[in-house]
Amino acid sequence: MEKNILQKAISSLNVKKGKYRLIPHKEGWLKFLEDGDLVFKPSELRQIIEKVINEFPPGGNKLLYLRNRCNFTVTAEYKAYRPEEALERFITISNSGKFYNQVPIGGKKESIDIGIEESESRFVFVELKPWSSTNSPLYAIVESLKNLILYRIIHRNNITHDKNCKHYKHIDLIILAPSFYYQDYG
Repeated sequence: MEKNILQKAISSLNVKKGKYRLIPHKEGWLKFLEDGDLVFKPSELRQIIEKVINEFPPGGNKLLYLRNRCNFTVTAEYKAYRPEEALERFITISNSGKFYNQVPIGGKKESIDIGIEESESRFVFVELKPWSSTNSPLYAIVESLKNLILYRIIHRNNITHDKNCKHYKHIDLIILAPSFYYQDYG
């Protein structure tokens, strides 16, 4: 199975914390909370993400396409197959204004969970985590940074994207998760 940009960037980092990897594993995250040692420099993370993106640049027919999807898959028991997807679509449809979901940022499955146009110059990237997630808060932060870097590269390199998504002067990053998610991760 082909790895996505985030997985390639994380696997390129030396992020061992004891016997666990800091970013993808809960135990690594909990050890980070104990000692505060990131194991890597933020500048190193940025360089690695940019390197991976340059190897696999954003592409696709609908980059930065601002859309509102409302359908989601349910199981035979009438439960959401992917709770995060159902929550994301509920949030997007429930809010009036310029709320968008699954904004394609890198091609294939690289997307911003929720995008909010706050003004002509400000856009918000929301990384959504459901009640139960195998992704630590640090993973969510790295995912948000990856999306920001992809966005900047699209504009800096004039990569073809949807004309309705302009170049915003300010991009805010938000991790949105229920309190249980944060409690579960200490």
